[in-house]
Amino acid sequence: MVRNTAGVFVQADLESIAAAASRVQALAPNFRISITNAPGRKSYPVAAFTYPLKAADGKKGTFLRDLPEWVFTSGQRQSAARSRPRVRQAIDSLR
Repeated sequence: MVRNTAGVFVQADLESIAAAASRVQALAPNFRISITNAPGRKSYPVAAFTYPLKAADGKKGTFLRDLPEWVFTSGQRQSAARSRPRVRQAIDSLR
């Protein structure tokens, strides 16, 4: 367990990571978002988003082009079954 910014000791699990992600207010134009040390009594402080990078030469471009669509559609439906938190509805609406 780790102490968060509210001073509460929380365990890393779906609920605490989703609580941290739920604090996102807006999506920056450059997609830089941090949920590390997010406020909230239930927020896990050592949480982050991950980002795929596309090579400049365009190789593997189809996969990376289609990845966000999968993440926000069928990937969301599969996330709970694979012990992953769902992307918050507000973040989905920002894409």
